[in-house]
Amino acid sequence: MVVYYRFMRLKDENKLKAILVASMDNFISDGFANASISKIAKSAGVSPATIYIYFENKEDLISKLYLNIRREMGEFVMQDVDLDGCIEAAYKKLWLNYYHYCLKYHKEFDYTMQFSNSPYSKDYHSEYGMCYFSKVYELFKIGKERKIIKPISDEILFAFTFYPASQLAKRNLCCGSKLCDYGVNKACDVAWDAVKIDQVKICYNQ
Repeated sequence: MVVYYRFMRLKDENKLKAILVASMDNFISDGFANASISKIAKSAGVSPATIYIYFENKEDLISKLYLNIRREMGEFVMQDVDLDGCIEAAYKKLWLNYYHYCLKYHKEFDYTMQFSNSPYSKDYHSEYGMCYFSKVYELFKIGKERKIIKPISDEILFAFTFYPASQLAKRNLCCGSKLCDYGVNKACDVAWDAVKIDQVKICYNQ
């Protein structure tokens, strides 16, 4: 799913896409410390000099690849999520979108986790890349205002929404089989039950 980052110095979309894909594969397999620009260039079928057209150095490549994946992830998660309609339906749609993203683009997801748990992430503030999830926070805000979603911190809501979905997807990948549709939908119901205010009629607009 990795596509080119919209750089001002863009020269060749296909080459940049190849560099990003090769970078992700090399960073995941070799780790940030052991991966090298020369090896990434060889995997991408370009010269090391070509990589420096788009990135200042390996550290710049690491961080911009992360941002590119986060942008795509945010777009995928919010597909067909209607913030003006039923809050429950919107929440469950974004939960299911994220679950299917983690299944389909598990390497991209693994890369974001690798970056977040690495020393490289320490060079950035805690909200680095979260701008691409602004609509998720908007959903939380609307839900709280309508007294549908619990009035707790967005950090807690985010964790209870996305962490279980990613872990279920990861478990399914490790086990080599997916949950049936019924099982996925029941897991989604459990996530919704964790964040909604109890005993409230949720499908309405104000």
